[in-house]
Amino acid sequence: MMEVIGVYHADGGLVGELKYIAGKLTGTTHCSLCDITHGWHPLGKSEWRTEMRKWGNLKAIHLNEQPAELATITAGKTPCVVTAKDGQYQIIINSAQLASCHGDIQALLTKIKQALSEDA
Repeated sequence: MMEVIGVYHADGGLVGELKYIAGKLTGTTHCSLCDITHGWHPLGKSEWRTEMRKWGNLKAIHLNEQPAELATITAGKTPCVVTAKDGQYQIIINSAQLASCHGDIQALLTKIKQALSEDA
C-alpha cells in the first residue's frame, strides 16, 4: 500500500518542538506543513487527526524521524509531502505548494489528491 507522508521542517520530541516554537516566535524558522496540521495547537488540529484516520495511509513525520533513505531525498527540501511505495520515495508536494495552502487542511488534501491522480 502506498503511504502519503508529510515531512515537517522541524525535529520531533520535546527539545525539537521547543526549538521550533522559539524559532517561530522569533521569526527565525517556519514550516508551512506545521501551519497546516498544527497551527498553534501543540497536539495538532483535530481536523488533521480525523483526516489521517479516514485516509489510513496519511501521516506526518519530523526530520529526525525519517528513515535514512527518505532523509536523503528530502534534504534541503522540507517541508514537503512524499509518497512511499515498495521502499521508493517521491516528493509530490514541495514547500512552495504547501505555503500556498495558507494553513488550510482541505487545500492540502486537494493538492495531495491531484498529485496522486496525476501520478496514476
